[in-house]
Amino acid sequence: AIVTAVERVAPAVVTVQTETIEQRPVDPFDYFFGRRPQEQRRAGIGSGFIVRDDGVIVTNAHVVAGATSVSVAMRDGTTYSARVVGADEPNDLAVLKIEARGLPTAPVGNSDSLLVGEWVVAIGNPYGFVPGNVEPSVSAGVLSATGRNLVGGNDGGASVDMLQTDAAINPGNSGGPLINAEGQVIGVNSSIYTPSGGSVGLGFAIPINRARRVAEDLLTNGRVRRPWVGITLRTPATNNPRELLTAGVVVRAVVPGSPAARGGLQPGDVLLRAGARTLRNPYDWEAALLDLRPGQDVVVQLRRGSGAQTATLRVADLPEVT
Repeated sequence: AIVTAVERVAPAVVTVQTETIEQRPVDPFDYFFGRRPQEQRRAGIGSGFIVRDDGVIVTNAHVVAGATSVSVAMRDGTTYSARVVGADEPNDLAVLKIEARGLPTAPVGNSDSLLVGEWVVAIGNPYGFVPGNVEPSVSAGVLSATGRNLVGGNDGGASVDMLQTDAAINPGNSGGPLINAEGQVIGVNSSIYTPSGGSVGLGFAIPINRARRVAEDLLTNGRVRRPWVGITLRTPATNNPRELLTAGVVVRAVVPGSPAARGGLQPGDVLLRAGARTLRNPYDWEAALLDLRPGQDVVVQLRRGSGAQTATLRVADLPEVT
């Protein structure tokens, strides 16, 4: 099953090569002799996969961040110059475009119907060209968990609603596909948690359903439409991680005239569910927002005082700050 699954997807996996130009600092004393900062070129590498046969490729935003040039290498070594159609750093996703036709594409699955414990396979280019060619490599494991909120990872940030796997993911795998045993992409490999720098079996991928929505927005608008309902949450007064994860979702303020205000939400309300998602902490609420699109209705279950209520909110676009 794994061999067959890999055969379906591997032809669509690519190596993403980047170049970044940085200004190399000069010792202040050297300015007296007319020396100026010099440009220093840095090469980067990651993975991606083709989702449209006319050269549309999905990868991670951090793979192409700050790049002055991007190129894509196919598994046979053919290299194309690539254009960044758009990137969305909060979701760590980017869409690239190369000028080619009739390319192999990766079949896309459904990340909402996954089962913890099912076989998964990570495909990509760990450590770039160290193995000696651009043929993607494969690692297998299981789906360890879904809906993971990774808080305070190796980069110190937070990633919400992630897929977790013990399939080996290493530097260079970023942007490559995580696939199921049927050869369908279910996630975009994004990060690892590790004290050593190498894989310790804690890899994380962005669910493909979210990646697909972000890619559609980037292709259509060049940016991602941010969902907004107009509430701010009460920050839990604790540094205990265990207490934080069960602190609840308490509304601190409601923006006048916002979808939340029109839906009847009030400060002090405790949000219990958003659609089919149970809310236990603010990270769960952030994950719920990622599933929503402007113009969509979401039913929220809440507790007000000792009573339970429901409210229907019409999701709006995040207002632009001027």
